[in-house]
Amino acid sequence: MITWGYIAQNYHPIIEKNGIWYHEVTIKEGMTLFSISQDLAVSSTQIKADNSGLTDQVLLGSKILVQAVRSTFEYLVVKGDTPFGISKKFAINIDTLAKYNPSIVDGLQFKSLVVNQKLKIHQGIKRYALPEDITNQSPEYIAVDSNNMNFRTFDFTDTIINYVVKSGDKLSDLSKRYLISTTRLKSLNALTSSSIKPGMTLKIPIKSSTSQVSVHSIPLKESPVYEPISNAIAPGKFVPKQLNKALRVGVFLPFNRDSIVFPLKGYQKFAFDFYMGLMVGLDSIKNLDINGDVYFFDYQSKEESIDQLIRSGKIDRFDLFIGPMHPLDCEKLSVFSAEKGIPLILPLPISSMSKNIQNNEQVFMVASELSNQVVALGQLLAKQSPTKQVVLFQTGLSSDTTLENQFVVDFYNYSPKNARVVLANESMIKAFSKTTTPLNIVCLSQDKKQVLNVLKLTRSNPQVSLYGLREWTEWKEVNSVLDNQGVFNYMSTTCFDMENTRVKNFHKAFRVSYETDLTKSVLLGYDIIYSFVPWFTRSLPMRAGLMTAFEYGKTVQYYHSNVGLVNCRFKNFKHERTDGWK
Repeated sequence: MITWGYIAQNYHPIIEKNGIWYHEVTIKEGMTLFSISQDLAVSSTQIKADNSGLTDQVLLGSKILVQAVRSTFEYLVVKGDTPFGISKKFAINIDTLAKYNPSIVDGLQFKSLVVNQKLKIHQGIKRYALPEDITNQSPEYIAVDSNNMNFRTFDFTDTIINYVVKSGDKLSDLSKRYLISTTRLKSLNALTSSSIKPGMTLKIPIKSSTSQVSVHSIPLKESPVYEPISNAIAPGKFVPKQLNKALRVGVFLPFNRDSIVFPLKGYQKFAFDFYMGLMVGLDSIKNLDINGDVYFFDYQSKEESIDQLIRSGKIDRFDLFIGPMHPLDCEKLSVFSAEKGIPLILPLPISSMSKNIQNNEQVFMVASELSNQVVALGQLLAKQSPTKQVVLFQTGLSSDTTLENQFVVDFYNYSPKNARVVLANESMIKAFSKTTTPLNIVCLSQDKKQVLNVLKLTRSNPQVSLYGLREWTEWKEVNSVLDNQGVFNYMSTTCFDMENTRVKNFHKAFRVSYETDLTKSVLLGYDIIYSFVPWFTRSLPMRAGLMTAFEYGKTVQYYHSNVGLVNCRFKNFKHERTDGWK
């Protein structure tokens, strides 16, 4: 279980630097070094030693570090408090809070706190209040020294194990296995590099409630982009209702930790990468009015299969589900979500959706269906038709006919009256591929032989723009064979564009944090938390994700389809966004 909660409070933040906790004090009117020393029971000599160049004359607006003293005291709960928020507020382990306050725990879950409830804070840091005339409406959080890789840190004293390094182990693999950053592992074990040797003993935190380490908000050159929102909602447009409460979010991932093997592959690698993206996303929404609990369920383990979770009643009272990844488990959780009225986000496409999923109004698909791609493609090329002739390659295969006919209809629905689509067979495509005027060729085939042929025909002529399907980018025959290298455009809700400026910034911070490269799974997890959750739970404008576009229509008695498609290009085995957004 991961808990997040940020409560507005008028306190100076606290930070950890080189293993020591400090109050980060901003000098306000009337504050002196002497008054600070008296208030925090730390000698002025010590304060000067911790702040190079500091004198008795402190400057208004400057910041100084004052060592924090730990003590045991009582605390009265105020409105908006959560167990995790309190543990963060006083820089204690959440397990320690539970240990000394057993009344707030019910089995493996925390109970809701009551205003004026008395709690014992064992060896916590009493917070240093700002002057009473200062109002700070920004959410309070434990700040982190900028020289410490922008990491949030915890005390792991209750949950340390000693791990003996085996042959073939890598620090980055251990980071994923125990869901903790490599930087934190180095810090806990006084390592100066990422090199580890067989026989070494490493201290590793193992309890999921405390071992999660997440990166703070990724620094961007510009403020986060919010998509414009219209006051006039289009007919059929889905508008979420604001959930004014602490949320309970269940995330279902196939960690399969009963039989974990490194290096990770397939769904298991997807799960760990997706998890890391979710954790970064949670930290990136810390400035929004959102708080609650996130529970991670390993649905491929013996104890937490979808069937077992449903039978046990553990997931009856959740507000939102994310996952799972396997079609059969999607089917089971979809039926349950419909019965309980719990929204379900399905991150991966499902090749053949059952009636249970199709007719579930609680289901939100992230990936877009083929039919939506064709509609968007027809609309896009219709706009270009006054300057570029459109040619549709009809393969003659019955499996391709439905999409080809749909494209023709969609094109004429959006095109000018004098525009037309030229219907071409293979011999005509060979002739059109040698054109000397700008031309758009459309191929909607899912037959690899046909696709490889049209890629070969069109790749050498800069006058020809080929439009196809997102699914092509997943074929090894297309994305990893030099002989089949070609350029084609497609419509998609996701585009893993590593040259995008915002993705580059994100990748730099992520690489430093986890010593591993960014993957599509990481960005998918990040975008769902960063974009979808604030929109769905707080009715905020939908924010632009790093890789994913979201836009949901609404049909009565039907699942929510993502129609936020953008124009992308597959070139030199890389994905590019071509809609101008950087």
